[in-house]
Amino acid sequence: MAACALVLADRGQLDLDARVADYWPKYAQAGKERTLVRHLLTHQSGLLVLSDPQPPAALLDWEHVTELLAAEPPLWEPGTRHAECAGFHGHLVGEVVRRIDGRSLGRVFADEVAAPWGLDFQIGLGPAERDRAALLHDPQGNWRRSIREDPRRWLEPSLDNPPGMLDLVVVNSDAYRAAEVPAVNGHGTARAIARFYGGLGGIGGFSGFGIRRPGLALGYGYVTCALGGHDRTQACEDALESALTS
Repeated sequence: MAACALVLADRGQLDLDARVADYWPKYAQAGKERTLVRHLLTHQSGLLVLSDPQPPAALLDWEHVTELLAAEPPLWEPGTRHAECAGFHGHLVGEVVRRIDGRSLGRVFADEVAAPWGLDFQIGLGPAERDRAALLHDPQGNWRRSIREDPRRWLEPSLDNPPGMLDLVVVNSDAYRAAEVPAVNGHGTARAIARFYGGLGGIGGFSGFGIRRPGLALGYGYVTCALGGHDRTQACEDALESALTS
């Protein structure tokens, strides 16, 4: 998501210090009038949840979700605090991208990032790609339970309204895979993820799992069908770090 926005910034089409409302006028509501584009990119928007319960179908309706986000008041003054916008980060950044460029975030990523870099990674799968997607699973419902029981008060509501992001039936459905829910439903291979972050490391970027050191630039990618927290990938990162320093 950030890469798509930064492509436009690099071309002079997007000013990171401009107000979001300069590109998305309806966003200037409910205390968000002074929100900057960089506040969206750095998870400082304060827009983590939707206050009104939504039906499941809303999850796959881009126009509906962005209309709701434009009207929603932030939980704090934008730019004063950080908190991950777990479910809607892609809609917020993606709507700014769409209003500037005219293409959806998934299409911009496909044309401007994935194709030039040779990445087997997509946001919004076509029929052929959907046939290649692995089924996600959640043994004994442990991952879903961990979200429900997490003490962070905004985590569950940020992922469960509209409902669906915590539901295996939904996230394994063709409709969900075809839709663009960029914060959570990008699909790709581990090699593509590693190649992406490796490319960022090679051009001086330090983000995600890109690593750049004297004589070394590489990317790290981790993909699993088992839903879960960060403990497994953390173990893999630790093993990689150990191999690099041994």
